[in-house]
Amino acid sequence: MNHELDEIDVTPRRVGLYNVKYRYNNEEHATALLLKIGKHNKNLIKKIISQLLNIPYRGISGIKLKFRKQVLNYNSGYEGTRKYFDDIGLQRELRKRKGIEKRLYTCHRKKYLYNCRSRMTYFSRHQFTTIDELHLALKTNHHKQTFRYRLNIELGYYLVNTETSKLQYFYPSENTSFYDLGEQPIINTSVDLVLNDIPNLETIIENIKRESTKWKFEKTI
Repeated sequence: MNHELDEIDVTPRRVGLYNVKYRYNNEEHATALLLKIGKHNKNLIKKIISQLLNIPYRGISGIKLKFRKQVLNYNSGYEGTRKYFDDIGLQRELRKRKGIEKRLYTCHRKKYLYNCRSRMTYFSRHQFTTIDELHLALKTNHHKQTFRYRLNIELGYYLVNTETSKLQYFYPSENTSFYDLGEQPIINTSVDLVLNDIPNLETIIENIKRESTKWKFEKTI
């Protein structure tokens, strides 16, 4: 690890994601770095850019910073920035694979229609503000079933833009499902295992969080 490029202090400070504009070969360029929130050493920033992009340090000038958001669980500097964007790449690849799985599943379902020979399972919509209300809704729905069934929970919620404070509503659908495709539990006689999977609202919020975007969870609907 290059300690010179990692902004290490004795007292830990908050880390933020910054848009960084700079000039190189008389042309304007832009990148993003994890830096400590507060005053910055622009010579150190030039060294970080030089190592990240493999360009000569002396050719970099005109550093301009714009704060985007605070980032948790990452260090500032070269190593922290590289790890942060490596993790984002893995998250994007995972979402891409899940999207491909959903499209393949939808195509298969349209091609091979399912003719149900028993009663269809019930579904219902509920508005809840506490975990007890959600648990009660799950138990009520469970008592209406007459056959073994798969359970899915699709949530409606608001996300807030950390830059503009704009609220965006996400309607309950497959994209807001608590369970990933193919991981929905099969329920026989008891729904207790599902209730144990969701012991509190914080568990739901952690599932909704989107660390790699400028949208932050605001509230469920």
